[in-house]
Amino acid sequence: MFLQRTSTKIGHRRSRMSGLINVAGARSGIVGTTVAAASAGGWTKVDSTASPNANGTFNDIFGSLHSSYTIFLTGYRASSQNSDMKCRFLSSGTTEIGGSDYRCLIQGGEMSSGAANAVEYRSTWNGDTMMISAPGGGQSDHTTVGGVFGQITIHNPYDNTRSTMISGNLGHVRYQESKLHTGTIHGGLMLNTRVQGIRLWFSSGNVAAGKVHIYGHTD
Repeated sequence: MFLQRTSTKIGHRRSRMSGLINVAGARSGIVGTTVAAASAGGWTKVDSTASPNANGTFNDIFGSLHSSYTIFLTGYRASSQNSDMKCRFLSSGTTEIGGSDYRCLIQGGEMSSGAANAVEYRSTWNGDTMMISAPGGGQSDHTTVGGVFGQITIHNPYDNTRSTMISGNLGHVRYQESKLHTGTIHGGLMLNTRVQGIRLWFSSGNVAAGKVHIYGHTD
């Protein structure tokens, strides 16, 4: 499949199609991407897909042109019920950074008819991956309300002198229920190494569907 993507900059629009590294931006792990040149203080779309791969890898999307990247998720869901979303960074290609250097705290809560709980949390300390779903119960695989919605920002991934940090807000509808779950995320890889990609997958089941848009931000 060859997917067309567009990149938008304030004042004008430019579009390039390439399956290789583009001198104006980062390479996508999906063949056929549009990459725009970075400008001071601007946002550039570096990847976009409505058909994420089953194992949730987005490889070679972080580069030297951007200091941070924001990933927007819409209905990003697993093929099975009650699954929690996990995160791990990639050094290059699909090579995952494991070890015991991930730390993450998610604070949030849930709401249903006539009830709410705003004191739920989930944490990772020196783990080999980060659990980044909102706490309190896994996501639904329902085709209309299922999946994870929200955004996460990856800070300083290409700087090998600093830790790669993650922040954001994610929410989902709990499996087989009408409860809404939400969480605020802060954490990262406590290791000074270059990060060039990310994997977002689930505790059970493959990635089944969802829209993903990734933007790079230039200082």
